[in-house]
Amino acid sequence: MKKLLIALLMTVASTKAVYGANLYCSGEVTQLYVTSTGNLNIRSSWRNQYTRICNLRNPINDIDVLTCSVWSSYFTAAINNKKQMTVKYLPDDGVTCATLATYSNAPKVDYVMLKNTDVL
Repeated sequence: MKKLLIALLMTVASTKAVYGANLYCSGEVTQLYVTSTGNLNIRSSWRNQYTRICNLRNPINDIDVLTCSVWSSYFTAAINNKKQMTVKYLPDDGVTCATLATYSNAPKVDYVMLKNTDVL
């Protein structure tokens, strides 16, 4: 039992070392484009630069193509309806929403949330 607890703690510690703290970025997504290789990139109010979210053709960062496709529809709906989004990133420590790496260097995305700001 003691060995199991130590192994579990080491796993949690190593996960934190790889990804750092959770980072929640919220605001408007102003632009979206998809490259010929399938990269889904957004430009948002929190970064004001393009960041890759996922790939519609090939899984990257453990994000499968079905999830990426659903996320693409959320971003499209947010742009078309001027709704707010929240994206949870798993960045290195010290990264802020304004300093996220751009394009394919962006950190792994854990989830995206489309918000209905008309409802409290």
